[in-house]
Amino acid sequence: MRPVTLLAVGSIKKPFWHEAAEHYRRCLRPRLRLTHLALPDGRGTPKHAREAEASRILSALKPRHRLIALHETGEGRTSVQLAALLEELWDHGAEPCFVIGGPFGLAPLVLQKAWLQLSLGPLTLPHELVQVILLEQLYRAATLLAGTPYHY
Repeated sequence: MRPVTLLAVGSIKKPFWHEAAEHYRRCLRPRLRLTHLALPDGRGTPKHAREAEASRILSALKPRHRLIALHETGEGRTSVQLAALLEELWDHGAEPCFVIGGPFGLAPLVLQKAWLQLSLGPLTLPHELVQVILLEQLYRAATLLAGTPYHY
């Protein structure tokens, strides 16, 4: 099974986001080996919080990971293009590792170390919603790559 890692600063707390995320995690189980880690929020000023979060993010990375930082100024991709990107990484023995920042975003160091900065759009979204959207897009990509219809 093809691996994907999702590192998110902060956990999903609201029940409706949690339920939606769990729905897509269940859908993904037969298709991808998903590692979904919630990293603790940083404390203090926005700068100090981002730096603490960056340390946790970078410590969680494995050599096979290709860090894909979700950021509002990153590259936009269609669902088909995202599926092709995942397939390309897997074909080269790499594991996509998506990173979602906390309330203050990602530290510049994480953005610099990212293999790719990816945008889900120019809007700023709650990190809980971003996790749900990303999980849905991973499921959509997995169905596209399998050549099966997308099932909700």
